[in-house]
Amino acid sequence: MLYCQASVFDADKVAVMDFEQAADREEETCGCIRSEGDVFLNDASPCLLSGDGVDEAFELHEHHAAGTMEPASDSLKQVLQGCTGWQPIPRPQERLATVASAVHELRGKTKAELQNQLKDLKNELSLLRVAKVTGGAPNKLSKIKVVRLSIARVLTVISQKQKAALREVYEKKKHIPLDLRPKKTRAIRRRLTKHQVTLSMGIKGFL
Repeated sequence: MLYCQASVFDADKVAVMDFEQAADREEETCGCIRSEGDVFLNDASPCLLSGDGVDEAFELHEHHAAGTMEPASDSLKQVLQGCTGWQPIPRPQERLATVASAVHELRGKTKAELQNQLKDLKNELSLLRVAKVTGGAPNKLSKIKVVRLSIARVLTVISQKQKAALREVYEKKKHIPLDLRPKKTRAIRRRLTKHQVTLSMGIKGFL
């Protein structure tokens, strides 16, 4: 029984030593993790800095030679996300990729295409709201605002297209629906037309 316990203890020691050696090899090949402040000041995505040791990795940036930046491996990113909650910071061009389509592009689409896009956006919004309740990633929560604005743009373009088509139908008719008439102001809508003004002036002159 004692022999078995000693064997288990030795096996644990060997496993720990192998893990430490693997970590040392990872450090030698990939480099040392840069500080968050250094990443922010140098406007660089989260990455690793190749160097001889940890002490050199956190020195001032001007001591490092140019061209020593190496992208972080996927395995190390997963470890950082699990241990520290680290999330990659999207660059400006990456953030612009998530912006909704421009309105002038939406106006060039047909009604069926707009309806399909609206359906997809609503499905995406429902999934994001489920992720919000279940504790999703911060990047998903920030995307809710973008999707809602996209839905509003699509609905606005659909409404404008419908009113433009109705205005063409009622263009030569005598009476036009109230929502298709020019809004202007309440006083302008209720004042007399030029023809009515001339008639009233003629009646006053006759009297």
